Amino acid sequence: MDKAVDPDSISYPVIYDGIDGLPPHGLPYRVNAVIVVVCQTGSLSIKVDGKLVEVTPSTMMVMRRGHTVQSYEISAGFKGYMIVAPPHLLSPSPAALTQYIRCMAYYKGRSIIRLTESQLATQVAMRDILRERTSQLASDGGPTPPFIDKVVRSLALAVFYETLSVYTAGMGKCGGAPSSRKEEIICRFIDMVERDYIRERKVKYYADGLCITPKHLASVCRDVTGRTPAQWISGYVVLEAKAMLEEDRLSVQQVSDRLNFPGQSFFGRYFRNATGMSPREYRAHARNRQA
Repeated sequence: MDKAVDPDSISYPVIYDGIDGLPPHGLPYRVNAVIVVVCQTGSLSIKVDGKLVEVTPSTMMVMRRGHTVQSYEISAGFKGYMIVAPPHLLSPSPAALTQYIRCMAYYKGRSIIRLTESQLATQVAMRDILRERTSQLASDGGPTPPFIDKVVRSLALAVFYETLSVYTAGMGKCGGAPSSRKEEIICRFIDMVERDYIRERKVKYYADGLCITPKHLASVCRDVTGRTPAQWISGYVVLEAKAMLEEDRLSVQQVSDRLNFPGQSFFGRYFRNATGMSPREYRAHARNRQA
């Protein structure tokens, strides 16, 4: 493909040779997707959030929703690719969410990771498989292979987790410890949220546990992750709620009770505010998606 696409208009990953997914005009460009750039030869100079970044051979760069690309320049002989995926396709499972957030906090401002020869070969091989399957999903005319949408979603998640594995390994090589007071606060905050999100959803509770004010916690969260504490707490709650709603054995009232909401109507408003759907609408949507 040779034209940038609006991530809001796609429901599956789009793979580009080079970086054609970034618009050559209309910069600055507000990223509204998950974008993975892998450089094989040559180099790419890209200014993101006011910082100039060099993507060199055997390196990977990941950008998330909220970053701003201000300019970029490709060297002669550049060879690489980029994958653009809608954020909803790559929601980590509750079990992986903690490590995902730790990686996001750690690599805030450290968006480049160097790949070993084996890691690069794996990334390229997974790209090729994903490209083949998405072409079947997006092809015009002819029969669509059974379950191809589920295959594409699973492959996209496999690429996501492989990339998360690479970033986690990179954290280990650097010691894995937070390198600033802000990152330490985020890691402790996430530990608390993971432990207590079912019984406590108030930001003040977590701020008190960290011995800081809610305002300071909000400032640190926005600076390191680009999101508010309430959004992170809600993220855990909603992920758990979705998992429960996808199990037919639990009623909406039972889901509400298990998540410690004062009533089903309160849970319904909370869930709708976060997802745009009522719990019953989400359950029906999930059933249709699995059919």
